[in-house]
Amino acid sequence: MRFFVTVACCLIAGGVSAEERSPPMEIELHTYWKTEGERGALSSLVESMGSLNLQVNIVESEEYNVLRQNVSKRIGLGYPPEISQWLGGENLEQLVGEDTIFLSPQFSDRDVLRNEIHPEVIEQITVDGSIYAIPVGIHLQNSMIYNMDLLAKVGVYDLPETWAEFDGLVAKLRAASILPYAGSAKPWVINNLFDSLTVSVGQRDLMEELYSGKAAETSIRAPIHETMGHFVKLRNLTGPDGDGREWDDAVRMVIEGDAAITIIGDYAWSEISTHGVGDLSQYRCSALPGLDSPFFGVDIFVAFETSLPDWHRQYGEMLEVILRQDVQYQYLQKKGGISVVKGIDPDGLNPCSRVSLERWEQAPEQRFSDPGSRDHGSTAIIQAVLFEIWRNQKLTTQEATDLFLVRLGRD
Repeated sequence: MRFFVTVACCLIAGGVSAEERSPPMEIELHTYWKTEGERGALSSLVESMGSLNLQVNIVESEEYNVLRQNVSKRIGLGYPPEISQWLGGENLEQLVGEDTIFLSPQFSDRDVLRNEIHPEVIEQITVDGSIYAIPVGIHLQNSMIYNMDLLAKVGVYDLPETWAEFDGLVAKLRAASILPYAGSAKPWVINNLFDSLTVSVGQRDLMEELYSGKAAETSIRAPIHETMGHFVKLRNLTGPDGDGREWDDAVRMVIEGDAAITIIGDYAWSEISTHGVGDLSQYRCSALPGLDSPFFGVDIFVAFETSLPDWHRQYGEMLEVILRQDVQYQYLQKKGGISVVKGIDPDGLNPCSRVSLERWEQAPEQRFSDPGSRDHGSTAIIQAVLFEIWRNQKLTTQEATDLFLVRLGRD
């Protein structure tokens, strides 16, 4: 579903009369953020550019792959939008190869700006040594969201650090007739869940290898079986209507007290900040039980060559605004996650962002970009088989493991 939302951000400096105002530059921004919380986060960015005399027409796509198709079609017809969300890394490399986007000018002119941004972010927006995107925020994809009020009802006040402790918590919640886990069967969500579980059992290297498309040198049955055990367990806990549930619906179930836990990226805060009531500290974000290697994604925007006069200069000014610390704070309050700018004071962050920042800073050598977002054929295969396993609740852990390995040709 696509529709337009027009946001006028045409605040003119004092002393300029209405007669002297130049008409705002009208630009089109494509996004795949469509939940109420995500829309609020995007609006906060647009509103921060009020002094730039822009009118931003926001075009929503149902999901990232649909956005790619829509933007690629516009490129093929010769009239791309001015700006669009995109994924970094290999996805950005493919777009640069189409020769329709331009360099971020401020990065070209100021090496100091490169030094202000986390190097992992710079890597995600760099192609052949040049930077092609505005980075907006960092999200840790493997996060657990808890409703602490529900945990308190069963006498639990500390978050589980091991899977054995998690199983004990689940038993207490079920005994109290509280739904332990809210999940979603959307393919990218269960893909993210599987990756998060794989990392939590200490198999980060396996996760990267699965998406590489390279031939296996050793059997992966044992670690896949361990991961699949947790995957099947959560599938069986997720409750009715999980197959048609969106990720934000699962988060809202936790917010509203209909479920105690969900696993999703720390962008869950966008829904907590929008729909949460009372003291928002009752909603806790954490790493999963087990080992923590935070894998991340970066929210970015790319700009396209269009016929708009002076568009390069305006784009450079947008970049300057978005990377200001006050704008980053405002954005994170709405969207969650971590600032792309180094040195953000954690005291000004929401509770979920503070936890993510602590995880990010505690083990810098453990950070890695989300392999599941890379544009490999193996990603589609993995999503398809995980979706099949999730939908078939009769499959045991052993049967699910067998099916996974057969589909990937790894048995």
